[in-house]
Amino acid sequence: FLICLLGVKWSPDGLLMLTASNDHVMRVFDLPESYFDTTHQSERPRTISSALRTRMGELVYDYAWYSRMHLSQPASCGYAVTSNAHPVHFIDPVNGKVKCTYKVHNSCDELESAYGLGFDPE
Repeated sequence: FLICLLGVKWSPDGLLMLTASNDHVMRVFDLPESYFDTTHQSERPRTISSALRTRMGELVYDYAWYSRMHLSQPASCGYAVTSNAHPVHFIDPVNGKVKCTYKVHNSCDELESAYGLGFDPE
């Protein structure tokens, strides 16, 4: 089974990367400070490992960081993810736990999947 990357999104504070892949896993990468040091570029590691993995139930449709997220403010940390046949989950990128869930219902009161997500930057 070949794992293919579906996308990458930087956190608003620029400290974390969030990826989605076809194995239904969201991965959070905590970049070492050496990545931001321009004076010692040759010392940067060539690969990084994910700090946290969160398995989603099905294929991930979309995901988005909370627009005011900053790692120094734990209450603001999180990202939303929507996947096939599941409600929208707001997940803590530090521990991988679901902070809250949003259910989308159609006109017949049946559970629907959201196809896109976004946060108002204001």
